Amino acid sequence: MYNLDLIDYDTYKYTDPFNYTVRTPRWYLLPKVHKPPPEGSIFVGRPIISCCSGPTEKISELIDHFLIPIVKRQHTYIKDTTDFINKIENIQVSDNNVLVALDVVSMYTNTVNEEAIRATANAMQSNYNHSDSPLKPLPLEYIIKLLEIILKRNTFEFNNEY
Repeated sequence: MYNLDLIDYDTYKYTDPFNYTVRTPRWYLLPKVHKPPPEGSIFVGRPIISCCSGPTEKISELIDHFLIPIVKRQHTYIKDTTDFINKIENIQVSDNNVLVALDVVSMYTNTVNEEAIRATANAMQSNYNHSDSPLKPLPLEYIIKLLEIILKRNTFEFNNEY
């Protein structure tokens, strides 16, 4: 992308994994002592793969830079608990309506990568405003390619295996 003049030199150097210390992402368990283990599981906790300092960390940050403004413009976006409370306080609910809360189980592992990439591309095509970013805009095809690298070409370590 640097050779095609799509990113500047500083962005190139920042995202180049040969310019920072890289380690293999690691699997670990986040204890959930307030919940019983899932049926059939020996694990009591939430599995986490820490990608800090991983080979795709910097390109993930680059993609985030372009996607966060789009995410914030979605009508389903909720910034935090206070934002959620403010939004539901303004909802007019009749006696015939019921408010329902849902908790998605294992959302990331149950998300089909191709569908997530397609949804991202659709959102970018209809919501991307170049003025949101001090960086030069990246063509959508390159954002999609970087998403594919992040989502499909990652590895992690678990018990000294990859």
